[in-house]
Amino acid sequence: MSFFEVDQGPPDPEPRPVPQWANPPRLVFPGVLPVTQVVASSEKGVVAFIEIRAFESGCVFDIDACVVAPTDPAERWRMTTISNFVSRSLKQLPDEMLRFGVEFADGTKATTVDRAASWLRRDQETEPEGPVLRSAGSRGGHSDPGWVAMSEPLWLWPLPPRERFDLVVEWPVAGIGLTRFGLDGDAIVDAAARARPFVDRRTGVPVDDGGAR
Repeated sequence: MSFFEVDQGPPDPEPRPVPQWANPPRLVFPGVLPVTQVVASSEKGVVAFIEIRAFESGCVFDIDACVVAPTDPAERWRMTTISNFVSRSLKQLPDEMLRFGVEFADGTKATTVDRAASWLRRDQETEPEGPVLRSAGSRGGHSDPGWVAMSEPLWLWPLPPRERFDLVVEWPVAGIGLTRFGLDGDAIVDAAARARPFVDRRTGVPVDDGGAR
């Protein structure tokens, strides 16, 4: 008998389908809007908007950011991970936390520190009242010489209304106070109309529609 035996326990349960509100869809080409602009900057850090990827159910904001690296390695590690962590027990937000929000013309807003945006939320079967803004899977952080750099894709559900609205950012440790960056909801909704699946979900066969729209 082998020392390392295969566990013949019960089969794994079928994975639950991911609700539309929780994450961007898979196997879909998005409609893409290049942005490539600095949202906010200081002598200590910068937040840059790379592009918007729009889908029928929502859109992803691709954000890159960097901040002057602390000399303490433990503090550098904390800075690259704290943005992905929202604890219900926090009395106040850590200065290291890079915070994002959106605010529409009617005053409706959503932030990455809302309870619905937290990775601690476990009730994904109950659709929250939108909008929701949450991490779409951070690409992690790394330390360049003298800097901590990170990429933060943000998922906004549902699509914004066809009007101007604000992306709002704040990053105290980088010396970036509350800053607003205007976005065109009309252009995002139009981009979402260009999204298309690249695999037929019924047959599992890749779709050939004659090229990108």
